[in-house]
Amino acid sequence: MAKNRTPSVVRNQDIGRYASLYAAEVARGASHIASTLTPKTLAAAVSETMAEFVGRHGHHPFEIFRQLLVEALEKRDRADAAALVTSHGKTGAAGTAGQRAA
Repeated sequence: MAKNRTPSVVRNQDIGRYASLYAAEVARGASHIASTLTPKTLAAAVSETMAEFVGRHGHHPFEIFRQLLVEALEKRDRADAAALVTSHGKTGAAGTAGQRAA
């Protein structure tokens, strides 16, 4: 049974193990986020993507997903979006990532 903890630093072997598991969600999230045109829609897309992931998988794998998503956005030349995802994740998966707009 896996420990119920979110690692403060994600190890490379964890990233490799989960990269294929979350590949579709990372690609979908990166596409959705990268397609935004304004800061407002960017923020909304990041919140939606994070909330959707946490809703499906819980908070345990959040840090790994966040890191994979940042890497995908950097490959799409969206450093602004990657920075927002990074800061969004740092506020805590239970906080902003788990919130949905009413």
